[in-house]
Amino acid sequence: MTIRYLIVFISFCFCFWHISAQSTAELLATAFSRPALVLNGEWQHVTDPNADYIYPLSSETFIADSKLNVPSDWNSQNPDLLNYQGIVWYKTTFDFYGPTKNDKVLLHFGGIEGKGVIYLNGQKIGEQHLAYIPFNFEVQNYLKKGENELVIAIDNVKLEANIKEENQEFHYGGITRDVKLIILPATYIQDYQIMLDPNNPYVIKGFVQLSGQSIEKKKINLNIRGLQINEDLITDAYGKASFNIPNSDIDYWSPNAPHLYRINLKTDQDRLIDQVGFRTVEVQGSDILLNGTKIFLKGIDIKEEIPQRGGRAFEQEDAIFLLEKAKELGCNFVRLTHHPHNKFMVRMADRLGLMILEEISIAPYTSKSNTDNYNALNHTFRTIFQRDKNKASVIFWSFLNQGSKDDQSQQAIIPLLEEAKKSDPSRLITTVLESENINASTSIRTVTNSLANYVDALSIRLDFPKNQAANSQILNYPKWRFIQNKPVLAFGYYHSKQNHDSLTEFQKREAWELVQEIPGIQGFSPGSLMDFRSPQPNNLNEEWNTSGFLTSEGELKSIFSTLQDFYQGM
Repeated sequence: MTIRYLIVFISFCFCFWHISAQSTAELLATAFSRPALVLNGEWQHVTDPNADYIYPLSSETFIADSKLNVPSDWNSQNPDLLNYQGIVWYKTTFDFYGPTKNDKVLLHFGGIEGKGVIYLNGQKIGEQHLAYIPFNFEVQNYLKKGENELVIAIDNVKLEANIKEENQEFHYGGITRDVKLIILPATYIQDYQIMLDPNNPYVIKGFVQLSGQSIEKKKINLNIRGLQINEDLITDAYGKASFNIPNSDIDYWSPNAPHLYRINLKTDQDRLIDQVGFRTVEVQGSDILLNGTKIFLKGIDIKEEIPQRGGRAFEQEDAIFLLEKAKELGCNFVRLTHHPHNKFMVRMADRLGLMILEEISIAPYTSKSNTDNYNALNHTFRTIFQRDKNKASVIFWSFLNQGSKDDQSQQAIIPLLEEAKKSDPSRLITTVLESENINASTSIRTVTNSLANYVDALSIRLDFPKNQAANSQILNYPKWRFIQNKPVLAFGYYHSKQNHDSLTEFQKREAWELVQEIPGIQGFSPGSLMDFRSPQPNNLNEEWNTSGFLTSEGELKSIFSTLQDFYQGM
């Protein structure tokens, strides 16, 4: 390697990894309720596996007919990129003829798959270090009238290890969510929250936050169609207006009746429309109560993949397909694994009536990286909370897919669990906890993890008994005993590479019936809805993990109807 190449390579890596590099502007929480100039479509691209290129790239570097669709992963669009790990440069151009003098313009990304460096009209405007979450930049000073050029370099290798679990996730890469320009007036609605008072289901409470110029003593009209609510709110010195509105006519949101109300927020310069459901969720002992009534969570895991493309799900139609299959299966509950999914999943779950566990997971903690893990997890949670806090379908936040027995690691996450509960009393908190045998002479399992004291429900991992004979009529399945009087959620019974259809009908159904014997069990998801892409490379050198209830083409397996019958009989 020459000295010049080494300098360029180090400079590029520094640009991707330096923690104090340019960061995004404050996230516009209302981005998904606003009109925008959408920049989706075909973007030019060029691969850069050895980090040879530095910005600005010449026009000749991008091959005119070498294009990738945005949003989408690059893996499913080009066979040569299926297992590609490295840097891909994207470029697009767009015409722009605004804004007015006092307007603010945000370049908003719904999320990328990798670490990104973003350039606009020859200038670097910032970086994004975490995958899957929305981010934006203030760009009115970078735009010009007429044609503008937007370039982003994405590296799907140097992902934060605390978010990308190497043994769980296929190495997707690309701009996998919407890209758009949002024009904001001088004074605009930055954020809002509308919910039931957790202590009184007959009171609607929340706030509206303005940003920009002259935010004090501004009038905001709140209208909730169907409840005859039409209130004028006045902001305080910080641009915030809070409210508590009694109402005894609320139709509560539930899986059987997913009622949504049309919300209209209006100022003299800005207006937003949203749909919001009202519900309560709480625990009493080992029970989960939705709107005051005990409910069992009949669940399935959904990965952010769609069979029609064999790649990332990113469209509203994708969310509808996946969630309707879960409904067909008999589910009232979905666990979104193993990272925050696109915005459409929870919004369609609101409409279809599916309760959601949003998983903001990290790889198992190690003591040498607790600070980085905590910071990444904290930022990811706060970002997704901002995006989805008004969605009734989200009833659980989950912060780990795998637990840890290391005491130092456990202590590192406790402040986040406490803060999450304080920030969002309208939802429940859980984390997948490590289990162990009560003693060496018994197969009875228990949870002694100190994190169990800080969650509302205990989430445990289940695996089909190893070395189980194919024709066996007895399952070598452990018993459970808990010292905590809390609801138990059981996940991942078939979270393996074996095909469900290799099991006998007895084994399938008997396994689920044994799960019902777990003390305090209030929720169950036996595995992934669909077969999904295996991490590459893997020891088995298999392209697909076939443990789903649907094939990678979206066809139903026989085990689909077995679980369907089981759920219908509960």
